[in-house]
Amino acid sequence: MMITSYFEYNGKKSNVFGLRVQAGIDISGPESDVTFIEVPGVDGDIAIDNKRLKAVQRGLPCSLYPVGAIEKSIDEIDEWLKKDVGWRPLSFSWEPEYQYSAILSEGIPFDITLKKFSKAVFNFKIMPYKYLKTGLTSQTLTNGQILKNPFQRKSKPIFEIVGTGDMDLTINSKKYSFKGIDTDIKVDSLAQNAVRISVNNKLENDKLYFFPFPELGAGDNKISWTGSGITSVKIMPRWERVV
Repeated sequence: MMITSYFEYNGKKSNVFGLRVQAGIDISGPESDVTFIEVPGVDGDIAIDNKRLKAVQRGLPCSLYPVGAIEKSIDEIDEWLKKDVGWRPLSFSWEPEYQYSAILSEGIPFDITLKKFSKAVFNFKIMPYKYLKTGLTSQTLTNGQILKNPFQRKSKPIFEIVGTGDMDLTINSKKYSFKGIDTDIKVDSLAQNAVRISVNNKLENDKLYFFPFPELGAGDNKISWTGSGITSVKIMPRWERVV
């Protein structure tokens, strides 16, 4: 049987295991994290916006059509999905241009029928944003190059800088200063850290003379830098939008 509706999680596709995604997927968007406070003598609630979106629960109803013994297929699926629990890349065959970040921590109850067919719902917890896959590839920048963010949501890029000494990185009018770069430095705005790749990812946050970390706003982002010892600058822009 050819399976055309599938998901890919942590580098493996569900159709390899005989899983076909069925209709009925919940595609609700994320909730804003808001704290409501009741105050005596005041009607209603006071709302405090915590400036974040909550993770989303998304259930994928699937049917299992095993090639061999159904018990063996279920064991293989459990090993695939539960071997390394953590936030992992997730993508869907019907949305090939995007990549999600998801985790599967719940048990998977399979409903077996006549030892030849089974059904289950895979309940993933998903980060409230999804990445455009074309923005997950690193590219070498030229000084003064303009990158266009196709979405309204700010992206949190990764910069890889090769060189030595001091450097000022400018995105549009905002400046980010580095002091004493030694060979190379990688700055991850999502993880909010900097490491030296050539020395086993040694933490190098002390080289950063700025906060918050760089972001790429909607529309055009002109990226330039000064520093005579800098030989190359790469970026993974990580274009993202709300799920």
